[in-house]
Amino acid sequence: MENNKNFRTSIDKAMVIKKFVLITIVLCFIIFLLIFFITNVIFKKQLTQIKNISSVLVSRVSNIRIENVEPKAIDVNSDLVDVQFEDYFSMDSSDPKPSGIINYQKIKVTDYPIFGSKYGDISIPSVGIELPFYYGDSLQVLKNGCIGHNSGSYFPGEGASIIACGHNTARVLKKISNIKIGDTATIKTTYGEYEYKVFKIKIIEETQLEELPIQKNLEILMIYTCYPFDYIGHAKQRYVVYAYLEGVLEWKREK
Repeated sequence: MENNKNFRTSIDKAMVIKKFVLITIVLCFIIFLLIFFITNVIFKKQLTQIKNISSVLVSRVSNIRIENVEPKAIDVNSDLVDVQFEDYFSMDSSDPKPSGIINYQKIKVTDYPIFGSKYGDISIPSVGIELPFYYGDSLQVLKNGCIGHNSGSYFPGEGASIIACGHNTARVLKKISNIKIGDTATIKTTYGEYEYKVFKIKIIEETQLEELPIQKNLEILMIYTCYPFDYIGHAKQRYVVYAYLEGVLEWKREK
């Protein structure tokens, strides 16, 4: 009898311990769910606020005419570096010479694209690049697997600096590493087609904004991407290709 009593006591203790462990696990799981739910609610709320702020900013940017943006951008670049742009873009005797660039009649774009929208295509046949050309170079825009046109620079045909960029992935700009001096890049926009010839290739630091100057004397296309191309993480350098306007293949003048 005594043995049976001890046996039952042991079973009762085991059951109590088992119930305690089970209850503890259930409570921990409930606490985890509560924490997850509260965190998710807070995250969604913050994400909604960020989206709302972004929408407001994008709508404001898209409604700003480029002539209001350009002077500010030019002033910023002027503060960064005191440089004669004709000298900066001067070419060595071995470089290909621009044809007809001095007598080129600038156009005035009257129907500016909306920020974040596609308004053309860009192709560099020598390295097999053919990508959509978007207005804007934010991370959200570049997610489209495109070349993004910096909203602080000029438009093709306006006879000034055009700054564009894209990710250094295989499907976007990784092949730009094979580009050579003299290669051509063509931008087909909703209002015209423009051909540029590469005259300079340079690797710069991400902080060297003076290497991407905004000027309005010569139509220079500057395309850049992160460098090194196989770097994992945040690359600190940029691979820049400079090209001058070779000729206007087709364009519409302002009436």
